[in-house]
Order: sequence, then C-alpha cells, then structure tokens
Amino acid sequence: MIAWLLNPGGDPVSGPAAQTAAQRELSKPEYHRDDPSLTQRVLDWTGAKLDSLLSHAGSGRLVDVAILVIAAAALTATVLALRRAGRLRRQAREVAADPLGPLSEVDHRRAAQRHSAAGEYALAVREWLRDCAASIERRGVLDPMPGRTGSELARAAGERLPAAAEVLTQAAAAFDEIWFGDRPATAADDELGRAASEAVRQASVQHAASAAPRYAVPS
Repeated sequence: MIAWLLNPGGDPVSGPAAQTAAQRELSKPEYHRDDPSLTQRVLDWTGAKLDSLLSHAGSGRLVDVAILVIAAAALTATVLALRRAGRLRRQAREVAADPLGPLSEVDHRRAAQRHSAAGEYALAVREWLRDCAASIERRGVLDPMPGRTGSELARAAGERLPAAAEVLTQAAAAFDEIWFGDRPATAADDELGRAASEAVRQASVQHAASAAPRYAVPS
C-alpha cells in the first residue's frame, strides 16, 4: 500500500526499491512534527527506569534508586543547558549578522511597528534599538562602529544626549536580557524601546565644553 501511494498511477514498487522509497517518504518532516523533543524523551526514559526500579526495589536497592535519580537529574540539566546555549548562540549570530543590512532609522521604526502589531516584542525591541543607533549615527552624535553593543551605545550616547540617557540605558538593558539572557519579551519592553526611539530623536546634543584655561598657582 505504501509503495503504491509513493508511486500513484504507476507500476507498483517492490523489493529494495519499495523499502528505500518508503524510508525516504517517512523521513519527511511532516511525519515527525508531533514527535517528542529530546528533553521529553530523556524525561520519559528516566521516568520509565524509575518506575521499574521502584516497583521491584527492596530496601537493599534504595541506593541504586538514589544514584539513578541523581544521574537522571544531572542528565536532564545538561540537555536543557545545551539546548539553551544553542538557542542563545543562534540569537547572537542573528543579531551580529543583521540579515536586513544597513537600513535607515525610518525603515527600522516601520519594522519595529510591524513586529509590535504582530506581538513579536523581541523583534520589535531589537528594531527600536537599531532605530536609536541609526538616529544617533546620522546626527553625528557617535561615529558608526560595527559590533557596538546596545550597552556601549547607551553609555556613549548618553553623555551627549543626557535627556535620553536614562530611557536609552533601560531599553539597552532590556534588549540584552531578552536576546542574550533568554527572557521573554513583553509589551512593556516594546513600549520602552518606542520611548527610547522618541527620546533619542527629540534630545538635544550636548557638546563637550571647552576646557577652562589653566593658570599657574603663584609661588
């Protein structure tokens, strides 16, 4: 039946060719969307082993049970840590690569608004911060610097845009927590990024005061 389904309207496939075709068909992602995750499989295996041990354990096997519990907990923690580390690395690569390329601040604001409307708050926060960076560089507050972090941007720009320093620092901190600390983004984070964008555009640039003349102390 499977062989016929894999070759509808043609001659039936049989023998090794049928086995190969069936394996190829059943390996497609759509047949595995509901498969348990690696973490779930580890937990299921651990639970089954514990059930088996506990159902047959006498007082002499309690040490074995305790050792298995500790080992299972360590294994589960390792799996979760590896999954989280992989997710953070993917996020870091996405931030660094910037697949959208150089966009204007207007483009970043529009992208932020689209993500915000869709409830994609992490992406919205990122675009608001990119908008801030583009505005700061366009106005000559800071020179463009590839690889500058959000915290570095807020610290350096805050000295020249004191009216926007506080909210920009808060938005940069939220960005770091979301994209590198694995914290879920919220609508409040989106509003904070929007406020930082507005503050940066409205803030006046404070130029460094010229150094006061120095006079020698009379001897």
